Amino acid sequence: MAVNKRQEIPELNTLLKIDSEMENLILHFLVYEEDQALFSGVYFKSNLPNPQEYRYHICSSPAVRKVVVKAIGSLGVKKSVIHYEAFTF
Repeated sequence: MAVNKRQEIPELNTLLKIDSEMENLILHFLVYEEDQALFSGVYFKSNLPNPQEYRYHICSSPAVRKVVVKAIGSLGVKKSVIHYEAFTF
């Protein structure tokens, strides 16, 4: 999940509880104000050993989705394991 400020993370305590209860779930929070991290192939490769072994569920705007799909695609992730929900503001 990427947000500009930590306060923008919706239901943070609920998400952390779910994360602690689900063994195979990995949540990453990118808070731009704190770490200036952006989605890139380098980001995914450094945070996910063997990125081809995961399924990706992306909930984002079309612009962010395009960046994420390109980044993970550059690591050999097949489109068949990328799922998304499209929305815009």
